[in-house]
Amino acid sequence: PGLFAFMTQRDREVKAHLKRVRPGACLLYLSLTVLTLISFLWVNPPDKEYYCRLGVFETLGNSGSVAFEEIRSEEQIWTWLEESVAAQFFTNTSELRQANLLLGNLKVWVQRVRSPSNSKCPHRVPTDIACLDQDYDKWSASSIDQEALKTYWNSVDGLDGRINGTRPWQYLSPEQGAARGLFGETATLKHYDSSGYLLAYDLQYLDLEGQYKAFLADLAQLKWTNWLSERSRSLQVAFSAYNPNYDFWVLGWFMLELPANGIVFPFFDTGLYRGIYQASTDIGLESLVVDIIRFVLIFLVLFYEAQWQARFKMRKVVSDEGPKSSWWSIFWYCASWRGLCDLGCSATFLAIFFERYVTGAFRALNDVEESTLQTIYKKSTLDAFRSNVLAEAVLFGFGSFRLLSLFQLNRTAYVIWKTLGMAVRRYIRFLLVLGPLLVGFILLAQTVWQSDSPLYRSFWVSSTSVFMALLGDSNSITVDSATRPITTVYLLVFYSSLSLLCINTWIAVLVHEYQVTRVTAGFRQSDYAWGEYQYASWLLPGPCLRGVYLRLRPGARLAKDGEAKANAEG
Repeated sequence: PGLFAFMTQRDREVKAHLKRVRPGACLLYLSLTVLTLISFLWVNPPDKEYYCRLGVFETLGNSGSVAFEEIRSEEQIWTWLEESVAAQFFTNTSELRQANLLLGNLKVWVQRVRSPSNSKCPHRVPTDIACLDQDYDKWSASSIDQEALKTYWNSVDGLDGRINGTRPWQYLSPEQGAARGLFGETATLKHYDSSGYLLAYDLQYLDLEGQYKAFLADLAQLKWTNWLSERSRSLQVAFSAYNPNYDFWVLGWFMLELPANGIVFPFFDTGLYRGIYQASTDIGLESLVVDIIRFVLIFLVLFYEAQWQARFKMRKVVSDEGPKSSWWSIFWYCASWRGLCDLGCSATFLAIFFERYVTGAFRALNDVEESTLQTIYKKSTLDAFRSNVLAEAVLFGFGSFRLLSLFQLNRTAYVIWKTLGMAVRRYIRFLLVLGPLLVGFILLAQTVWQSDSPLYRSFWVSSTSVFMALLGDSNSITVDSATRPITTVYLLVFYSSLSLLCINTWIAVLVHEYQVTRVTAGFRQSDYAWGEYQYASWLLPGPCLRGVYLRLRPGARLAKDGEAKANAEG
């Protein structure tokens, strides 16, 4: 800051912010934050989801001779299907069936690209060489029927638990696949749509022994007709279940990606859902009551607290710059971080409330719970639940942030809050230079290690790895023999320039702003310490303060005046 600025800093008796902190606002945001935390824990209870997901993965992923995560070839895929999948789904004593109620259908579908041709090869490749499409999409998808499989399947269609009308020899478009319960999802390498060749079995079929033999016979026929081949780009297995021990509905999804390099990439995901939004259940009624209370609180935030803050800001602007319109005050407040936080709270909760009780996004699962349990919710229901849980977490973040801003009533909290705000504003200017430099390091890292490490296979993944290295994660950058020289140079330049520069610049800005704020807004914090009378004046309205408190505590004001006089003399 310079010696002159440092020596001439003085306490400016910063107290105007105290008028913005009111007891009603503290109670409002505290209630909203606590109720949001309660709602989040109801929807997403701790520990349960992890163990429910782990049970599904362990039973299907590690119950056979080939572990799911260790699958690297087509032959291992068939072994996993014949051993783990067949035993867990079609055996009454399997661990999966013992712990879960399997519902709906077991779906197995494969996605294939078109036949190889020379037109798919680069121009320099000789004409006698044929190439395959690298990626699976709507342009490269194969839609040719498998006649050899068609003959077999027509003779067994609808028998031994096979879903009637399923045609694993016939291509299903994304629209047809979605109608059959397939869904698109993003795995390790890319996003896959809901198209493909589908094989489906009824998980509520009574003769499991016969269904087990039928499934193995189907796998043998599929293997003989090359249902999986070098043209395959993915094989997916999906099912639905209910775990009564944890009260979770489960959508299990196992994917095996088969890129054109001949290696298999296993990917597993489980979606879990709790159907608590039913007024007929105790927890559903409690959740509805909590949401109604939060709706009232959000109404107060949007139409009372935000309006009061806008008028307060308007009074300050008028005193500094002259009269302004009321619309200007509302715009000025909405552009501030307090206004953005209040708008974020309101928009997030209204989205939660609308999705739960207006659109009927959870109606499908509620109908299932109240009926025969023969069908299961769709992927859209799971996506709605996940977005609802995420929105609850975002709402809790907005509420907590707004509540913490009211802690500025305490002088130490105000100094810390003000320091962080000013430091961020000043540091943004440095990012105009450091940002492009950081992008350059990300592109260089992707160029050097994208063929050796999956942590740098794309720009966004490389960005995450470089940020982790910037924070000190040594595992993000590994020295390989093929890239040892450039890795050494990269690490030296990266840590000596960008890492030290970014971190030390932030520390310098933070220390400088803390010094300025500490002196100008509370050098001697005892001068700003509140006594009994100040807290009573802040908490109690005027009539209660004059009519009740001062009669019960007549010496409180005298103690305040005597303390102020002692501070002045000191």
